Amino acid sequence: MALWTVPPVNEAATRTAPADAVWDVGPTMLAAPPSGLRTVLGVSGARGGTGASTLAAACARALARRDGACVLVDLDEDGGGIDVLCGIEDQPGLRWADLRDATGDVPAAEIRALLPTWGDVDVLSHDRARPGEVAPAALHDVLEALGASVPLVLDLPRHVRSRPPVPVDLHVLVVPRDLQGIAAAQRSLHDLHPAAPVRLVTSGAAPGGLTEGVVADAVGVDVLARLHVDRTLPRAVERGVGPCGPRLHRTALAVLGALERARAPLAAGSRP
Repeated sequence: MALWTVPPVNEAATRTAPADAVWDVGPTMLAAPPSGLRTVLGVSGARGGTGASTLAAACARALARRDGACVLVDLDEDGGGIDVLCGIEDQPGLRWADLRDATGDVPAAEIRALLPTWGDVDVLSHDRARPGEVAPAALHDVLEALGASVPLVLDLPRHVRSRPPVPVDLHVLVVPRDLQGIAAAQRSLHDLHPAAPVRLVTSGAAPGGLTEGVVADAVGVDVLARLHVDRTLPRAVERGVGPCGPRLHRTALAVLGALERARAPLAAGSRP
């Protein structure tokens, strides 16, 4: 394993989670599960500004509440860092810049102990103060190590680089309900990993009256849910609370329901 340095352990964060809610999770899905990993969800936007990072954070929070732990992973190196979205950019702890050479037998438990936290969620973010690419081998080995013990939610970039470094159980593509959004989603499908099952989540207003059914038919992928964002969300993010709210949480639960159904064939096949 390559040598790498780490900052001091971050201070303990107050761990909170949203209340439970009930949501229609849609049709059963079939997926080819990743070998050796527990649960991996990938989230990306058909174009910028769809709320994909917001949804990824909400799904990570819901997964952490359900499974007791989760790592939210920022894989968009051109973004400002998902730690900013979660309001934890000032927390000490590891960022991708510290793990650029972390290949081979990566100590997952040590890394998790040094990650900043957002409630129950461990967050591995890019660092706006230290931009730069992470070697593909390091991306793969770090995620393989982390994903062997806890669920992962990957906040993915768009287009070609949206192919995750590790297999996912489900890829959620967030699509605006307009013609440009549909066109962007059609383009995005060509860039996603062909083995990953995909479902859509729509977002934003529909200026031309496009329904979820029209979006699904045009893209050729079923719509799982609509991304409902509470009016208080922008203020909560600016106050450092991070993305939260009951409507957003209901959308996250819809995604988790589909994720569980996607993994059902693995659970059935692993029984003796």
